[in-house]
Amino acid sequence: MEAKTIVVVVFYVAIGAIAPVVGALYLRLFSVPKGMEENSEGIHARNNWIEQIACWICLASFVGGIFLYLFCFEDNDPLGVGLQFGTAVIGPVLWIVLATLPQGIDRFREFWRFYQVKYKMNIFGVLLMLTPFVLIGIYSYYVLINRILEARPGWSG
Repeated sequence: MEAKTIVVVVFYVAIGAIAPVVGALYLRLFSVPKGMEENSEGIHARNNWIEQIACWICLASFVGGIFLYLFCFEDNDPLGVGLQFGTAVIGPVLWIVLATLPQGIDRFREFWRFYQVKYKMNIFGVLLMLTPFVLIGIYSYYVLINRILEARPGWSG
């Protein structure tokens, strides 16, 4: 096995071992506000399918990020990992925005209320968790695009 492959495998095993502990602590810190109503069947039906598709997009984006990491970045380049995790967050968030915002800001807010109750985490905790991944992903895409443009003379203008 190549060193790059071993590093990737060890990284995923470590994340898999640490994630449940960190997740449990995070949920205790950012639990759903008291008094937030349980989802009715209508709210669940209107939003669960959006969330399910977002989960599949996350998985596909994460796997796609692995291939981008393996083929577009040098060995042990941390931006490759940033691209992978950023892609796994940006894709689903874009899907949620596209699926809800055309129906108005209230529909968008309804989805996030549903999400808070389903995962028992308040929106501040969700944003605190997702924002670094989005920012790292955007920066990693920026670097990747610049590397591609620099490698192809005449493309960068």
